[in-house]
Amino acid sequence: MCELYAYLVLTNTLTPHAVIQERTIIFDSFIIHLDEIGESAYRGIMLGGLHGLLELIPLISVLAASRLREDAVQSDSVVQDRDGAAKSRPVLLDTYRILKARIDGWSLPPLSEQASDSSIIAPTNCAAAIKSRYKERRIAGEVYRHALYIYLSASIAGQICTDQDVRVSLQTHACAILDFATTLAELSFGYTILWPVIICGSCLTSKSHQDFLLAALDFSRYHMGHVKTASNLLKLLWDDPDPRAFGPYGLYFVIEKYKINFCTL
Repeated sequence: MCELYAYLVLTNTLTPHAVIQERTIIFDSFIIHLDEIGESAYRGIMLGGLHGLLELIPLISVLAASRLREDAVQSDSVVQDRDGAAKSRPVLLDTYRILKARIDGWSLPPLSEQASDSSIIAPTNCAAAIKSRYKERRIAGEVYRHALYIYLSASIAGQICTDQDVRVSLQTHACAILDFATTLAELSFGYTILWPVIICGSCLTSKSHQDFLLAALDFSRYHMGHVKTASNLLKLLWDDPDPRAFGPYGLYFVIEKYKINFCTL
């Protein structure tokens, strides 16, 4: 039950923490320390063994909210570069570096350490099937890693990302996720990857890439209403000419602008 709750909280964390009252989510302590969930017969089914990555989502959401407040107040705590663009104060940059190091350092625990995980061994104990599911986890882990790089880099860049190097980096990570798109649709726990797919889509500017992602979402074997809503959300983002309509902050902007009630449930 705790893992299901954690999954719902994490996959609905698309906007900076508490900036939209209706989407304010309380982060219980175990949400950012997922190992506290402990062992159970159903461990791993919802989170796919990616606990070390997923628990970073709320932390980055809080960082994004702090960065938004800097943009809003334009106080002395914001340093200006030579072009007049706002840069984050040292405390936020320190947080950024810590979170990036955790993304860099994450690796999927060896298969031998996951022998009791029901999402690996169920519904069969066949060695080939277990190895196949472990490979799926590795793919999902890399997808989440790329999405977290996007989420983190965009969060520290500010609501309007004018740095072309950052924008190129975000789109590079997004394209890396696209490379897995067809495979993702066939994952046995593919329902867990909607969050990184939405984060990926928020950075796509090429029409061909956008169409490819929409086709991948349509191809998903999980024909759920929120998948269609996710497609519509991305279309609104891509069609909006406002410079704020880009990246994870763009998701926040569009959700607020069009009063979209999006929930991955």
